[in-house]
Amino acid sequence: MPVLNESALQGIASHKYVSGDYTWLDIKMQPWWNWVAERMPWSFHPNLITLLGTLGVVLGYSVWVPYSPNFYYEEAPLWVYLAAAGGIFWSQTMDAVDGKQARRTGASSPLGQMFDHGCDAFSTHLLSLMAASAVGSGTPWKVMFLFVSPALCFWFGTVAEYHTGKLQCNDGTTGVTEGQIMLIGIQLLSAVKGPWLWNTPIVQPGSFQLPLVGYSLELSTPFTLGDVGLILNAYQTLRFCFVVACLIITQYTEYDIILANGFEKPKAPLARTAEPKMAIGRKQRGLKAAVLQSSIGLLMAGLAYGWTDAFAQGGQEMEEGMGLRVILHCCGMLFAWQTTVLIVAHMALQPVPMAWQAWVPCLFAASNTVYGWADPYTTNAIVLSWLCLSYLVYVICVINEITTHLKIQCFSMAYLKSK
Repeated sequence: MPVLNESALQGIASHKYVSGDYTWLDIKMQPWWNWVAERMPWSFHPNLITLLGTLGVVLGYSVWVPYSPNFYYEEAPLWVYLAAAGGIFWSQTMDAVDGKQARRTGASSPLGQMFDHGCDAFSTHLLSLMAASAVGSGTPWKVMFLFVSPALCFWFGTVAEYHTGKLQCNDGTTGVTEGQIMLIGIQLLSAVKGPWLWNTPIVQPGSFQLPLVGYSLELSTPFTLGDVGLILNAYQTLRFCFVVACLIITQYTEYDIILANGFEKPKAPLARTAEPKMAIGRKQRGLKAAVLQSSIGLLMAGLAYGWTDAFAQGGQEMEEGMGLRVILHCCGMLFAWQTTVLIVAHMALQPVPMAWQAWVPCLFAASNTVYGWADPYTTNAIVLSWLCLSYLVYVICVINEITTHLKIQCFSMAYLKSK
């Protein structure tokens, strides 16, 4: 049974990509990216470059697993930190170069955007878990928070693309490139100082009187350098979500005038980027639809929190095994699948369906962790295997249907030479 109907395939065939705004660091990195792109062999398909970049993240993450299976403070050999940092930098470079290669060789296609953003959706949770391994987050809620924040930003940015036609990759000041550089910095700092750096106490436990408000704050544990990072992470996530909300509101209302006059505008203006009417298709549009679609991201975050909390409270030994890591991988695959479905729906001009093939097994495994119908370790491992295999099948089916419809190839330039 086909995954995409004829209407969806026609929508994908007519899709035109609109790039997001550059941040200051994107502009600074352009000479390096251009230098790499100019030296790429002409026979390298852009999608192959994208895939190689994703493999860099997979390899960088894989070297961490044996040395920090449970995210506790365990110092790894120097080469592990360097391999992880190198994998992130490699992925960042390939992600910036694939589009340049596509324009350079005339291989641009709607499939390229879908493949690029789908690989990004898949690798997002691996990047988060690499950071959690490097800092030795330890407690489940800290690991979960590091996992959820970038996932939510990616989801909300893609929802904004669905409604405005333009992928939002930054909040006007910082964006994806800055986040990747920060992840590289975390790996290098942990390599030099060890993961205990992030557990350095800044404020000792005790009772503190907050100035002006007169509220007393009680700290039962030390406030560490890692906690400062979590607060900054939360601030950036909320700031990005505010920008996305402004973009969607200005798409459907006249509140852009209030936003322009009532708030300080970021360096990248919150511009109205409406799609042409002919490109709307069967999309679910409007503020109500945007709120419902955004809530799917919140549901995924809630599932991740509830699942990890149930695992921590259920008597399992957090210091042994990879139980927490398997759960977060399941949530990461759910996020990747649902986000890929959203990307496909945006490009195909279709409503956004739920990825029930991923939701149902995840909800079952999370419920099993709470009620203990079966061994949670075994159940979660089976669910993760199912998610990986079924997501791979879904992606292959979508790629095959698009390449057949567009009469192109996913990784080969042969069809261009024949033209």
